[in-house]
Amino acid sequence: MHLMKINKVTTDAIVANTPFYINTSSVSKIVTAAATCVVTFNVDADTPGTITFTVDGADAAEKLLNVTKIADYFSDTMCQLEQGLQRGVFNLIPTIAEFHTVTGIVHTGGTANTALITTAIA
Repeated sequence: MHLMKINKVTTDAIVANTPFYINTSSVSKIVTAAATCVVTFNVDADTPGTITFTVDGADAAEKLLNVTKIADYFSDTMCQLEQGLQRGVFNLIPTIAEFHTVTGIVHTGGTANTALITTAIA
């Protein structure tokens, strides 16, 4: 089992003490569209779950680029976990600033580190 910690984010800020954890081995697809990146995983054999990353950007193209960058980073990290290159629980969003740096997401014309608006799990 390879666990990933994903901090809950609302209004461009991490919500303290509200992380969720997923087994990256259970991820079945990652879909990007408009301003969202949706990761689908299996909670159990009969129950799918989703993690939705919502972003901002200067225009539709920048938003789509941002969610694509998140999908790429999530996928790359998941592959590293599966290959055993990471020990312990991987913290996907340690801080808002670090997440923006490692993914390369930006909100041109916005305040620094405001491209990631929310993360939600369902």
